Amino acid sequence: MFVAVSLCCAAILSFLGILLGGITLITARHSVYIGEAVAGALHLLYGVVFPLDVLPVWLWWIGQAIPLTYWLEAIRRSLIGIGSSRALDGLSNGALLAVVAGSSIALAFLAFYVCGLAERRARDRGLIGLQTMY
Repeated sequence: MFVAVSLCCAAILSFLGILLGGITLITARHSVYIGEAVAGALHLLYGVVFPLDVLPVWLWWIGQAIPLTYWLEAIRRSLIGIGSSRALDGLSNGALLAVVAGSSIALAFLAFYVCGLAERRARDRGLIGLQTMY
């Protein structure tokens, strides 16, 4: 299970990179900070810093929508035998693997769609190859 979940996580992180790469094409000069902001938010929301159970309910729902939450829970279960979140205790190991695999496929479609859309928009606006002298 560890290997399968790790491969899906590598795919998820790659597709998140493609998604953020597309967004930075149409962002102003401050696109350098997008990766840091997304990483900071994800660390809070998918249970690295705190378990999902201690977050407010509205953040808990957002955390459950992020595929990396299930990846982290599956890694914890495969390494130490138990998870850290009571919110995800109802899912079996197979269900966690299915969620991680399904969300990586869904994220692939979303990432390539958003990146293609952002690239077309950047070309239409003349942002690709633009010299800002900044």
